Amino acid sequence: MRFCGTCRIFVQFNRRRLRLPSTPYDRTKDRPKLDDAERIRPRLTTKKLPAYQSKARNRSAGNRFEHHHQLEDAPMIYEVRTYTLRTGATADFEERYAKRLPLREKHSKLGAFWHTEFGPLNQVIHVYPYTDLGQRTSVRAAMAADTELAKLPGGGDLIVAMESEIMNPAPFMRALGSRDHGTGNVYEMRTYTYAPGDMPKVLDAWGKAIEAREQLSPLAACWTSELGGLNKFIHTWVYKDVNERARVREASRKPGGAWPPQSGVRPVSQENKLLIPAAFSPVR
Repeated sequence: MRFCGTCRIFVQFNRRRLRLPSTPYDRTKDRPKLDDAERIRPRLTTKKLPAYQSKARNRSAGNRFEHHHQLEDAPMIYEVRTYTLRTGATADFEERYAKRLPLREKHSKLGAFWHTEFGPLNQVIHVYPYTDLGQRTSVRAAMAADTELAKLPGGGDLIVAMESEIMNPAPFMRALGSRDHGTGNVYEMRTYTYAPGDMPKVLDAWGKAIEAREQLSPLAACWTSELGGLNKFIHTWVYKDVNERARVREASRKPGGAWPPQSGVRPVSQENKLLIPAAFSPVR
């Protein structure tokens, strides 16, 4: 390495302050070996921050959802199965399902069960939570080998079409069934499909606005699709009846409010269903 005259004087004058080697650095000779990696690893120190700085860091790291309890803090997926039944077959299907449910729940617990009242008719929607796809595969295999379960009549003869989707919970979603909403409720399931790449903006905007919106009515579930129809954002709300739904939606859209969330993107399609929980549904 060569220095101009001015730089040479500066280096010689500051050699002691800068702790420079007395001889030029030889990259080939002085390059550390792979075995020396641990020896030369930089030392990291942890400095305890003042309380106000710690709280600010937590907020900036995304802890804006700390008002929620029982958030989805563990890995979890939800399988949402939608069956379209023959006209008039819903009551019969639910009766059969209720009889099979105790044996079915020996393998994994039911999360929710609804049938449609408005929207696409003659549909039943049942939701099962799993820790991951591996658990789901194991459960489905165990069910197929369960001779006691096979003895009870299912609903295959009543089904016209079947759909299964794997959903991830939104960061601000409370675990399905973790809150007691009472009984006699109706649920509105709204499905928004967005353009590819828009979902992070949607989740961020909703995370900032959801606390204010839940002061009007609770959010029962909020998912993004992982397998099945992609780019879907599904949110399900709890109401005492359709009249309360109308009042809440009007109140939530007052000028100057935080709702609807301003994500800067719009869904390319929307669909909603009004759902009635079955008598055996954990979510009522």
